[in-house]
Amino acid sequence: GFDPPSGWASQFDDSEKKLSGRLAALVIKRLEGNLVGREWLERLKTTEIPFPSILLRKTKTATMAFYLPTTKTLYLNSHFVLLAILEGISSEKERDDLEKRLSDPKELNQYLLAHPKIFEKIVSLHEDSLFHELIHYWQGQNYAFWDMMDRGNTPSAMPIEYEQQAFIEQVRYL
Repeated sequence: GFDPPSGWASQFDDSEKKLSGRLAALVIKRLEGNLVGREWLERLKTTEIPFPSILLRKTKTATMAFYLPTTKTLYLNSHFVLLAILEGISSEKERDDLEKRLSDPKELNQYLLAHPKIFEKIVSLHEDSLFHELIHYWQGQNYAFWDMMDRGNTPSAMPIEYEQQAFIEQVRYL
């Protein structure tokens, strides 16, 4: 399993709190426009599970989004968020300068908050990945296995049934 560095669950400043709130609002809006998305939002409501925080974190894994049961948080890989921002910039110097500036997480948060169209594009491009991870979040709140992993009572692993359910729902969502 993947153990996050300490402090990953907490939001480091007001811009990250604001960004997380906007991310959640955009994702909810996209889910509300999809029959399967609405089903899962209703499932969260009926089980009284709050919608999770969504934060940006850079990882070395090649995944766009992931859920960590230890933090009960969805994450977008900031590496891919940065790539999506840079793809529309034709000037190599401008792209390099912006990439250097936005490699600082706080700068990236501020940039996304100041550029809502780019922010919406990123959510639109990766909503299916976020939906998949939302399924894992729901599983983590409803199945005892996740709690046992959190407490260290079982190896950190993902039962194939959980991935299967998340992929089936993701395909239904698409």
